[in-house]
Amino acid sequence: MNRLLACLSAIALTVLLLSPLAAQDPFAAGVRPTDPLSPADEQKALQVPDGFELQFVAAEPDIFKPMNMAFDERGRMWITDSLEYPWAAPLDKPGRDSVKILHDTDGDGKADVIKTFANGLNIPIGIYPYPSRKDEATGKTIQGAIVWSIPFIWDLRDTDGDDVCDERIKLYGPFGYERDTHGMCNAFRRGFDGWIYSCHGFNNISKVAGKDGHVVEMSSGNTFRFRMDGSRIEHFTHGQVNPFGMCFDPLFNIFTADCHTKPITQLLRGGYYQSFGKPHDGLGYVPEIMSHTHGTTANCGIVAYYGGHFPKEWEGMFFTGNVMTSRVNVDAPEYHGSTILAKERNDFVISKDPWFRPVDLQCGPDGALYIADFYNKIIGHYEVDIRHPGRDRHRGRIWKVIHKATPPFKMPDLRTAKKAELIDLLGHANFKVRSLAFERLSNLTTKKHIDPSGTPSFAVDEELVAMFRNVLASSKNPLARSLAYALLDQSTECDENDVVAAAKDSAPEVRAMVMKLNAELIDNMDDPLDAAIRDRLNDDNPFVRRAAADALGKASSPINLAALLTANENIPADDSHLRQVIRMAVRDCLAAPGQFEAQGMSPLDEGLSRQLTDFALAIKTAEAASFVIQHLQKYDEPAEKLLPMVQHAARYADTNVASQFVGIVRRRFADDVQQQLALLSTLRIALQQRGESPNASLRDWATDVSRQLLDSSRGASLSWANEVVPGKPKSDDPWVLRARVSQDGDKGSLFLDSLVKGEQLTGLSRSEPFELPAKLSFWCAGHNGMPGAPFNPKNYIRLREASTHALLREALPPRNDTAQRIEWSLAEFAGKRGYVELIDADEASGYAWLAVGRFSVEALNPSRGVDHQISAANLVADFKISDLKSQLSDRLTSRDIDSRVKEAFARAVLALQPDSILSALAPLIAEVSLQEALRDRIAATVVDRRLGTLARPDLEPTSNAKPTEGTGKNAHPPLLIAVVGAIPERLQLRLAESLASDATGAEALLQLAKDGHVSPRLLTRPTVKQRLDALKSETFSKQITELTSQLPDDDVVLQKLIEQRRGVFLAAQSDADVAKRPSLEAGAALFTKHCAACHQVAGKGTVLGPQLDGIGQRGLERVLEDVLDPNRNVDVNFRTTTVITKDGKIFSGLIRREEGATLVLADNKGKEFTAPLADIDERVKSNLSLMPANVAEILNEREFLDLVSYLLSQRQKAEPKQ
Repeated sequence: MNRLLACLSAIALTVLLLSPLAAQDPFAAGVRPTDPLSPADEQKALQVPDGFELQFVAAEPDIFKPMNMAFDERGRMWITDSLEYPWAAPLDKPGRDSVKILHDTDGDGKADVIKTFANGLNIPIGIYPYPSRKDEATGKTIQGAIVWSIPFIWDLRDTDGDDVCDERIKLYGPFGYERDTHGMCNAFRRGFDGWIYSCHGFNNISKVAGKDGHVVEMSSGNTFRFRMDGSRIEHFTHGQVNPFGMCFDPLFNIFTADCHTKPITQLLRGGYYQSFGKPHDGLGYVPEIMSHTHGTTANCGIVAYYGGHFPKEWEGMFFTGNVMTSRVNVDAPEYHGSTILAKERNDFVISKDPWFRPVDLQCGPDGALYIADFYNKIIGHYEVDIRHPGRDRHRGRIWKVIHKATPPFKMPDLRTAKKAELIDLLGHANFKVRSLAFERLSNLTTKKHIDPSGTPSFAVDEELVAMFRNVLASSKNPLARSLAYALLDQSTECDENDVVAAAKDSAPEVRAMVMKLNAELIDNMDDPLDAAIRDRLNDDNPFVRRAAADALGKASSPINLAALLTANENIPADDSHLRQVIRMAVRDCLAAPGQFEAQGMSPLDEGLSRQLTDFALAIKTAEAASFVIQHLQKYDEPAEKLLPMVQHAARYADTNVASQFVGIVRRRFADDVQQQLALLSTLRIALQQRGESPNASLRDWATDVSRQLLDSSRGASLSWANEVVPGKPKSDDPWVLRARVSQDGDKGSLFLDSLVKGEQLTGLSRSEPFELPAKLSFWCAGHNGMPGAPFNPKNYIRLREASTHALLREALPPRNDTAQRIEWSLAEFAGKRGYVELIDADEASGYAWLAVGRFSVEALNPSRGVDHQISAANLVADFKISDLKSQLSDRLTSRDIDSRVKEAFARAVLALQPDSILSALAPLIAEVSLQEALRDRIAATVVDRRLGTLARPDLEPTSNAKPTEGTGKNAHPPLLIAVVGAIPERLQLRLAESLASDATGAEALLQLAKDGHVSPRLLTRPTVKQRLDALKSETFSKQITELTSQLPDDDVVLQKLIEQRRGVFLAAQSDADVAKRPSLEAGAALFTKHCAACHQVAGKGTVLGPQLDGIGQRGLERVLEDVLDPNRNVDVNFRTTTVITKDGKIFSGLIRREEGATLVLADNKGKEFTAPLADIDERVKSNLSLMPANVAEILNEREFLDLVSYLLSQRQKAEPKQ
């Protein structure tokens, strides 16, 4: 099939996937529904572009599941393969996995010799076969490989030349593997600096050291490098989620594939990359090089193709394996200075067999693209139960793709190659051949010898050193010169003159290599070596400039810092990676002790002071914080820059300096209460991170600001709540606050306006109840149909009586863009309580809006008063300001006050006088769906605990009884009974979660279930059960068992719901009435509203939970499971943790990170909150997702169908690319 037909077929496939038959698409199933094919049949199912041919290399039973591939000095392929995966063998028993050597001796593409080099391994992944060498101590020739096998990185040696390992040496470890086995240590690549580079995969935590004692700690995705002799291991980059696959390009740029963030990432040494909950270094994350994901987040293996065998237009292309779509993707590099962007191109391999799983890619020394195929029915760890019996353990294949018109290269045996032949190969057209020749020459150049006392000495091959210098002087091939310099650099003969000369080489390949290999050799002396590298900051090649900046950042000196600061001012706008590296280099220079002190010794102008302060924020030292304070004492900063400066200063400055700083900041902003509020919040966070409490002066400041906020908000506005117009489909809230012109000339007053977001939106905005006056006036603009057309009464302003909802008054918009005054006489209703409704029910595209404002009852007009009061309440709660308790209590019982404010006041009072049950009830004060009388009763009880404390009304205390601090043992108030009887199940669940947060609340919850006020099923809801279990009460456990023993199995109930929704979805999707089919547009809006706080699609949203690019590949059944039963398959990294405090309180969340003395978690709304580490008694990892398990209650059926339709649309795009 030619390429056009392939593309047309792909388009047809996309249409099929978006049809009702999508559930039958095998590529959308986590468990592939098809049967396995033989290698011969699978080969026929793999399509490659015209002119290319896919060849068979090896398959089962000769190999099992291939993990990683590499090539040795003879051109042979080495692989790690596994039977154990994904279950690690016990450490006290040998595994069943191996390293194998594959050799094609007759050139037909197929490996006709396959030999097991090492067995008994335990999920081996990363592998680097090193060049053979003679052991000076024994005289034996050693060949072998550096291999990862749980839980160590090993040197597996063959000392007798039979291609079988006979000696195993632990180099590094143990590494973490217990949490996850599908990443671990993979993609071993030897750099031109002699280090082995590697990826550290998902979720595991490793703390490892080399012989020198230097410790590296890694949590989940990272990259690192290590010396082959076990002497040292180093962190290279921080972050990513699950890097799996690594490659170099000829400029020694390093790239990884990542199995959750973006398919391709360029590594910048010391850079921080986005991950789950990991903060950056203060300078921001390294900018991504692509925004697309090739339809999934499951990308493994990467090659930057410089093989010389494919046609020229393929040189430099990126190939990545996509194990979910069963394809090999292609991206073209687009250069913006030193920033390489990856631009999506047509897929290179497209499989008709959904078992094809390309987990690793390599460009061979013959120029072919090799593909390790983990051939399997199931690939995901968390998308499918890890214990699923359908996981295949035995099948695995290796493929290679050649270009039919060009003969592949023939790899010489480098073991027997002469020195001159090896030198010639440094300029070979194939990058792998060049690299293998480089590695062979590196081994031959310098030989290490250790005498009996342990002292090392080195013998250098002077002939080879002379040959390297000759290549540098005379070769016209810049790639050969680049590698010759790297070899000279690794010898002990490279001197300062060699470095300075090579730094001026005409080829950027050589100059860049000089910069990269000398990054650790320059010092803080102003010598010719430093000067040579510093000069390259002005190089005409951006890659050289970037490498020079990286090198200078390791040598802190005033002259280097000055050069870097100058370079920082002259960065092309589109070269984001150059900017990042220069900024990291400046930061590293300034981080050296004494650098800020040195800067402060000479006068600094405002611009330079501001520039240095920007970098100081990324340096977590008292010296840096002191510099920030000095800057703020001299210069003003806008709010967006001021707050992080204040937080840094308060977090890291010495305690006495920080205390003085608080006074300075307070005085400077004495007239700006909003700025003071922001500063107080920032300072409180900083103190929490230090593990300190606010001192008296800070608490006094908070008290003063709270009083100002409360005083400024008297007469604050009531809240307005948007609802769906009866008979209309749910839409986004159309109401926006907007200044509008009135007929009397007023231009600044705010109106509730439904025009701004689009006239097709509908909505009903209802005010909170208020006491009706004798007269009520307001101003209104808007329309009910086109001018001149018959009146179309769909938009109204209505007044209703609060208790009966009877219609008291009604007005229509004036069909005018300028607001007109309307007045109602309400004498007969004065003193009663009522509310206003604004109704926009017109879906027309023009003259279909309404705007209302300037009410004579001031509380109906929107203002900042609500925000001020909530902020004051938060300050009272955060700083424990008991002096303001009575003032908040008085306002809490006022009727004409915003319900959101009441809820905030209640939280503040409860922070000062805790009560478990009232803390659970307080959030319902802001729940406008709950009748006003009950909300008022909750508020009143928060103020006066005597209003209800016991379980039965006849046992309530009299008005003369003393107030109690809590609800008492074996008791829950009648108020609680009244509330649970008036709220729907979704709110009952929220209430139950809160009650289960300590023993007192849990006791009340169980009593409610015993008495039949709530269903015992609430006790089995995962988020409630999680907290009840954490209480570790045998009494509670026995009661729960008795109450729930007769309930139907939750899994059965959920499965019935899933099956019911599946039937409804398929029926709706094929409904003859297009209007009744699920709407992608509505689904996208629902995703933004309900899901984007935690999930990201196509770069939009938040990466708190898993990215959902390509979720449609999972198919309808799995998406329904994910949405309706989110706790069924939970990735370990997204499981919540239950935290038990020392005072017996319980809360749950997704742990994000530790910041100083605080633990940062996220709740199920995506909002972060903190807990002092000193207050935590225990952390218990759960099996639960952060995602709410009651989506079926949160969304109505139509909304649910729209959301599922949108999620299913997120899949691999099969249309042709550029």
